[in-house]
Amino acid sequence: MALRAGFKAREIYLCPEFLDTRQKADFDFKAQDTEIIELDKKAYEKIAFGERKEGIIAVAKDPGICLKDIKIKPKSLIMVLEGLEKPGNLGALARTADAAGVCVLIAADTKVDIYNPNAIRSSLGAVFSVKTLKESSLKVIAWLKANNIKIVSAIVSADMDYTQVDFNQSLAIVLGSEEKGLSRIWRDNSDYQVSLPMAGEADSLNVAVTGGILLYEALRQRR
Repeated sequence: MALRAGFKAREIYLCPEFLDTRQKADFDFKAQDTEIIELDKKAYEKIAFGERKEGIIAVAKDPGICLKDIKIKPKSLIMVLEGLEKPGNLGALARTADAAGVCVLIAADTKVDIYNPNAIRSSLGAVFSVKTLKESSLKVIAWLKANNIKIVSAIVSADMDYTQVDFNQSLAIVLGSEEKGLSRIWRDNSDYQVSLPMAGEADSLNVAVTGGILLYEALRQRR
């Protein structure tokens, strides 16, 4: 998935003890002029992230996707995550975004590495299949408005139910951090401020769950 997305593998570290015959046949990195280094089990386990047994580690160059590289089509669906703190949530949202047909996932004003191993693992590679990038909120808002993309912000205290939004248009679903929610700049620039019904004692949902509900409401309306 990374290679199809334009990532160039500079080095590949393989551990034959962990790779089965089928996997070995799938990897043809020599044709891509990539350096391949074979490791024994002990060396592989030292450089792998966590106790991983896939048997392959890649050192790759980030293609450096920018907002200007994104081609907007009619009814483009975009997801913006402001100030996200946990790479696992980023990965989970990337996976759901891929399933729901999101064209670009933007991490705005975040310190999270979008290619953190936990993000890649929880996304099952969707951080590659969905164009994923980091940018400031100010630049993202300016870009959305320049492209006539409506902003749908998830805010716990909002009066509008999320099902009342017309998702059959180009729009960006915006989620805030797990701790603080969305900042004032997003609240002030929203076209729609929506909330999800909460019938119990909890006052909010995990950000990945909220994103999944909103994305699949968009997908439901579009189908």
